[in-house]
Amino acid sequence: MGTESSKELRYRVPHLNNVEDVEKYRSGGFHPIHLGDALKGGRYRVLHKPGYGGFSTVWLARDENQNRFVSLKVLTADASRQPTELKLLRHLDEHAQNNPWRGNIIATVDDFTVDGPNGTHLCYVSQPGGPSLSAISDSPGEIAGTRRLRAPLARKLARQLAKAVSLIHDVGIVHGDITPKNVLVQLKGIDTWPTGTLYQQVGSPVRGEVFKSSGQKPDLSAPEYLVEPASFSRVDFEYISEQVLLIDVGEAFPELSPPANGVGTPVSYCSPELILERKASRTSDIWALACTIFEVRSGFPLFESFVGSSTEILEEIVRILGMPPESSRSFWKKDGITITDHAKWDGPALNERIKGIGMYDQEPSIHDSDVTSLNHHALLEPPGSRVIGDEANTLTDLLRRALDYIPEKHLSAEKVANHVWFGDRE
Repeated sequence: MGTESSKELRYRVPHLNNVEDVEKYRSGGFHPIHLGDALKGGRYRVLHKPGYGGFSTVWLARDENQNRFVSLKVLTADASRQPTELKLLRHLDEHAQNNPWRGNIIATVDDFTVDGPNGTHLCYVSQPGGPSLSAISDSPGEIAGTRRLRAPLARKLARQLAKAVSLIHDVGIVHGDITPKNVLVQLKGIDTWPTGTLYQQVGSPVRGEVFKSSGQKPDLSAPEYLVEPASFSRVDFEYISEQVLLIDVGEAFPELSPPANGVGTPVSYCSPELILERKASRTSDIWALACTIFEVRSGFPLFESFVGSSTEILEEIVRILGMPPESSRSFWKKDGITITDHAKWDGPALNERIKGIGMYDQEPSIHDSDVTSLNHHALLEPPGSRVIGDEANTLTDLLRRALDYIPEKHLSAEKVANHVWFGDRE
């Protein structure tokens, strides 16, 4: 009998890094797109691919009518039948269009549908983002945390994120997927770039041909090739603004109608109640926000798992934050294991983890063009810079209050944004 893992694959896997699952080019799945395609009557010309998700591909396009770059998100045909994300963004516009922090949350400037071999696909257009906070701190081949934003900029961007989350909560929406990958640093002054300059800044598109398992070329349901994501962390500092953009509300939901089975937040950013009880709420957003704030400042995750295990994350939470209250420990069970019986704890380690930021920094490799570009322009902390004294203590206080084991005691996003750790506020 066949299982999901043993089903015959329709396509050969292209030899590319970080591309969408080619098997999802099927009825109800992704829409096949090629570089140079022009959508909506020729208005949007596809130039590159910033990324993809489980239910969409995202393309960088040129708006020929407005002479500007845009981000074009094309949903799977199945996901297009219930466009929750678009509805929530419209709700946000209706209730907060004039809020000064609205510009720190993704917004649509156009939407349309396209018919293809795999169905009808909803497409929505938004402003293009820059590198994610995760991409900026990524340091392959080096100790995690070697690359991180300078302290004043980290605090500035983290506060903008907190204000954006506060705005979302104020209009009755829970984001559901707050992580450094979903927080971009906005670009500026790029609309005048010719295509050649675009490719100089983010890299030329790298393609990998798609073939059926038989070795034949694909039919119309799949593209002729896949495209690796653009590298926005290469963009020259002069085009990097000091404004964040919170994106991807695909996991978002109205606060009064939470999903029965939780959301798809990566486990490292999940609150205990989200892991153990699948309860997603604004308090689980606050937990993820606090984890993201730590990572913005440190360059590495607060809670890490070597194998991606939720049990391992729960044990890390106990190791760093201490034991949960006696009254709630009976709920701390996962896969038949009582977490608090196995977690190692010698006293809360949060302050020590904060003071350890920068302790093991390495000098960036001169062969890493992305690192060299960013370091060249005073975007990142000099190696060996530490978080000590008042800053360590105030960041500890902020995180303790945002990561309380009792969800009702979490700081609100607005109170997070107004915490003393952020210093002088704009």
